[in-house]
Parts: sequence; structure tokens; C-alpha cells
Amino acid sequence: MDRLIKIVRWSALIVGGFVAVVFALLLLGAHVYALPYLAPYGSLILNWFSPWFILLPALAAAFIWMGGPKGRRRLRKGLSLFAVAVVVVGAVAVGRMVAVADDNDVPVDMVLALASHAPLPALPDHDLVYSSLDGEPLGLLVYEPDRAKPRSPAPVLIYVHGGGWVAGDRFAGGENMRWFARRGWLTISIDYPLSSPDRHLWDSTTEQVGCALAWAKANVGRLGGDPARISLIGDSAGGNLALNAGYRANEGTLRSSCGGSVPRVAAVSTIYPAVHLADVYRNDFPQLGDMARAYANAYVGGSPERYPDRYARIDPASHIGPRAPPTLVVVGENDHLLPPRLTYRFAAEARRGGVDIRLIRFPYGQHLFDQATNSIGNQLILGATRNFLEAQGQGPGREE
Repeated sequence: MDRLIKIVRWSALIVGGFVAVVFALLLLGAHVYALPYLAPYGSLILNWFSPWFILLPALAAAFIWMGGPKGRRRLRKGLSLFAVAVVVVGAVAVGRMVAVADDNDVPVDMVLALASHAPLPALPDHDLVYSSLDGEPLGLLVYEPDRAKPRSPAPVLIYVHGGGWVAGDRFAGGENMRWFARRGWLTISIDYPLSSPDRHLWDSTTEQVGCALAWAKANVGRLGGDPARISLIGDSAGGNLALNAGYRANEGTLRSSCGGSVPRVAAVSTIYPAVHLADVYRNDFPQLGDMARAYANAYVGGSPERYPDRYARIDPASHIGPRAPPTLVVVGENDHLLPPRLTYRFAAEARRGGVDIRLIRFPYGQHLFDQATNSIGNQLILGATRNFLEAQGQGPGREE
């Protein structure tokens, strides 16, 4: 019996110490941007599972204190203090993320954050084909507002998915689109033609978003939407397309690839958008820098040195002007795929160019920081976008 107790106590000590060390390493990566490999993963895991960076190290501290032979009090005490220190660092990190949400009037439900999970499919109300390219049908999903008898047409929010211009489809972001629909928006998630190493669609993809805008202007009325109140939301490559489409639509230079009239865009919300792509191409961070170049090569066809005009045309900074729609930009401070300094620069340029732009910097935010449903980052994106659209007169109000 004594031998069994000793084994259990040593097992608790080892498990507790292992958990404390793992979370310490993840937090180290989240705090030191330049650490190769560890920094991206540490940040992303912290983003997706934030409350567990407090709870699990605290549990580890308890395991350590209760474990180990009684004669190893110094070892138990040292490891326990180490685990408690990890708890403190984790709590400060989580507190910083919650504070940014609070500063932007977004309440964070930490119980929901404990249950963060990979995005789940959300059944749309309509799955329609709105255009095609080279015989390839392009679809869109419509999520109708949850109002049996709306008193007025609903504002429209069109989502442009990310994926480096080479991946993704209209089913991305379904849970978020349904979240907005439950609060009174008519939401639409669109397909657009994807590039590949053999198909570079840099000169036509934004016009395809223009086609989706023209379709929305002509059709949302019959779906309960207001064609005079159309906004865009996009992340990563989709953020690039949303900015380009919104800015060019309002300056009158965006055409629709399928005909029709492109409407004025009322507002644009973007999450870690791809801006200043020539500098993104030069990203030298291990692994993710190569990924950024692969995306750019597929979309543009080569380097900025070879195609400077192409990079200028697809850079939202080239379309900054006083007629640009009000813009929300949310960027993760630890983004290693699209360096955040480029987004800060774009926001400053847009502000100088007369754009009504709001920048939110999310602490420890890695690329895709919001992609775990119910995480703090996900709650921030939803709440901040809702507040932003309502402040621009593009919301249904909160009477629901």
C-alpha cells in the first residue's frame, strides 16, 4: 500500500510539473514574438483556449503540492511556486485580452470561452448560385434575420472568406453569419474564384466581389434586406478583397464581372486584412514567411520585383480616399503571417487620407485568433463589428 501511495504521489508531481512546463513554454512563445515556431503556436493556443491558461496551471500547482514524497518538500514547494507563477502570467495575459474587449464595449462571457470550439456548420436559409467563371458555378449562402415580421428592411452584411485567395468557400464563417442574423441582419457569405499555382486571378477576383455586390443590390429586397444598406466583412485575404471592393465601389472604379450596378458600400469590417502585400511577400519569419509567399505567388503570379504594378493594384492602400466607407480593422499583435506593423501603417495612411477608420489591436493575437467559436477573440470580433455597424447606422437596433 505504501508503495502504491508513493507511485501516485510521484505521478501527481510529474503530471503537474509537465503541465506547468508546457503552459510556461506556450506563454513564453506568446510573449516573445521573435521565437521561431514556438511563438506562433503559443499565441494561437492562448487565443483559442484562454481560460485554460489559468485553470490548468492552477490544477497543476495543486497536483504538485499534493504529490511527491513527503521528504521532498523543497522540490514540491519550488515546482508549486513555478506553477503559481505560470497561473499569474496566464491571468495577466487573459486579463489584457478581456480589457481590450471591455474598452470596445464588448462584454466577454468567460463561461462561453471555456467551451470554445472549432467552427461548426450553420444551416443557411438559402444556397444560391449567383455567378460562374469558366463554367464553375459560384454560390452564396443567405441567412435571414430572425424576425417574423420585420418593421423595416434589414441591413445587409456580406462576408468574404479568407484562405490566401487559394482556399475556403461560402460555408466558412457560418456560425458568425447566423449570429448576426439572429440579431437582425440579412447576412450573405459568398464564393469567389480561387487562385492556384497555375491560375492567377489577381485582376478579376475583386470584380467577382463586385458581382456579388451587384447581385445583392438587385436581390436582397425580395429576401427582406435593404439594398441601400450593404456592408462588407472579411478576414485575411477576404479582408483584402472587402477593403478593395468597398473602397473601389465608393470611388466608382469597381465593375461587376457579371454586369449590373455595383452599390455604394456603407461600411467595411476587416479582421487581420492582407495589406501592403509587397512587404508581406518579404516576410522572413520561419515557415509562415514561406506560406505568405506561396499565397502571393498563386494569386499574383510572382514577386513584387517582377510585378510591381500588380501588387500596387491589389493593395488597399492604393485605393484610399475620402469617399471610402467607414472601416473597422481588428488586428492581432502577434500575427506572424501578416505582420501587424503593416496593418498599423495602413490604418495610419487611411486616416491621413480621410477615411473614418477604427483600429483595434488584440493582445497576443495570432493570425486566425478569432477562429475558435466562443473564444475571447471571437466574442470581440462579433461584438466590435456589431457596435461599429450600429454606430454607422448599419444595424437593426437592439430591440430584438
